[in-house]
Amino acid sequence: MLAGILTALKVIGIVLLCIIGLILLLLLLILFVPLRYRLDGTVPETELGFWLDGFDDSKIIASVRFSWLLHIISGRIEYPENKQFTVRVFGIKVFPRKPRKEKKKDASEKDSSEDKEYAEKADTKSEKEAEVKTEEVSAKDVDSKTDVVSDKDSNVKDNKESEENSDNESDKKTKDEVNDNQTLKNGIDDNENESETDEDKAIIEIITDIIEK
Repeated sequence: MLAGILTALKVIGIVLLCIIGLILLLLLLILFVPLRYRLDGTVPETELGFWLDGFDDSKIIASVRFSWLLHIISGRIEYPENKQFTVRVFGIKVFPRKPRKEKKKDASEKDSSEDKEYAEKADTKSEKEAEVKTEEVSAKDVDSKTDVVSDKDSNVKDNKESEENSDNESDKKTKDEVNDNQTLKNGIDDNENESETDEDKAIIEIITDIIEK
């Protein structure tokens, strides 16, 4: 356990010493390595008046350069050729950064095209949804109409059937009444015939009695 702890502490100490050494090296470089600079300028000879009427700004040439640590970091500005201050690290331009107008334009065009496509898709989706809704509404209307028609047809059929049943029942009732009346008439006729036959028999008996006497 102690050996492991000691080795870990050794490693941590070595890492810390390396970091401290790098920091000291950077400080020494900053303190003892000089910053080199150079200024160049040319001004043409002109006849200067009281209001500098003969002075021409376009003929002035000037340049400023600097470098540090064996030209690892360098910068320059020139007039009138390059009025923008540039800084390079290991020969790579760091400041100012190159503008990415084309990429931005392409990105903006892509975004605009994507937005247009999205808007078109949204419009098509909304149109499709509206068409689907209208179709559903029309289908519902048709279904409701068919249901109403079917209900009406069923009601008409039920009414017709009920009327037919009532007519059949009334016909049956009338037929039964006619049959009853006929049976009554037949019964009455039979009774009359029987009474007549009884009277005839009585008369015949009376006549036979008179003849015998």
